[in-house]
Amino acid sequence: MGARDIQGITRKVQLKPTAHGEDGRPTQLQLVAKWGGELTALGRRQAERLGARFRQRLYPDPTGGAGILQLHSTFRHDLKLRSSDEGRVMKTAAAFAQGLLELEGDLTPIVVSLVLIAHDALDRS
Repeated sequence: MGARDIQGITRKVQLKPTAHGEDGRPTQLQLVAKWGGELTALGRRQAERLGARFRQRLYPDPTGGAGILQLHSTFRHDLKLRSSDEGRVMKTAAAFAQGLLELEGDLTPIVVSLVLIAHDALDRS
């Protein structure tokens, strides 16, 4: 297996306790390796369109321009989207932000700058 086979934000390894001693400490662990899936091209387009519709609905601009861009310029830098730590979900949030803010380019820089991990977003049981 080469390095290319394990790169990316769609991979995840978890250690889950499956048994506990009388003192409450784990005595047995389960190793869970997840591939996590990928955001499809259709899913990306849908998230981008949803972001654009969200922008148009909340910040309408009757002149046909980008209403959200008329807000104070720091809004674009202060905006953070919450996501679970699953790669495909983070990419979906980034695609939504791309449509919302009319951004171009790859999703990875958007994930890094605008998407926060919400550790309580997934059921960890």
